[in-house]
Order: sequence, then C-alpha cells, then structure tokens
Amino acid sequence: MDNGQGRDREHQILGGRPMSRREFFKMAGIAGAVVGIGGGLIALVVGVAYFRLRRAHRVIAERNERLTHANFELTLAAKASAVG
Repeated sequence: MDNGQGRDREHQILGGRPMSRREFFKMAGIAGAVVGIGGGLIALVVGVAYFRLRRAHRVIAERNERLTHANFELTLAAKASAVG
C-alpha cells in the first residue's frame, strides 16, 4: 500500500541519499541513549518517591504507637480516679 512516500521523505531528510549502516547505527545508538537516560530518570524519581513514602510511613507508625501508649495511660488514669 506504500506508494513510496515514506522512502521519498527519508531521502529528503538525508539530503537525497540512502542511509548507510554507520548512520543507522549512530541514530540507533542516540535513540538508545535517550531511552536509557529517560528510563534512568524515571527510576530515580520513583526511587526517591518510594523512600520518602517509606519514611513517612515509619513516622506515622511511630506516632500511632505513641498515641496508643498515651491512650492506654489515660485509660489507666481514668480507672484509677474512678476507683478513687
């Protein structure tokens, strides 16, 4: 179904000459580097977010533990004052 328009466009981009293997591998290498750098940046952002979320979870768990202990102490104090 291609009537040669894709190949004509390729020749216009390359200045009217076919792409050599060297040019192809150079372009493929650049594309691979771009994909690799992009993937690395995404992994970095996800990693930082993960460790910050873990830290926030740990802080909340510690606060929850202190709140549970304080609630227990208040319950004991209330019972002691009720007994009198």
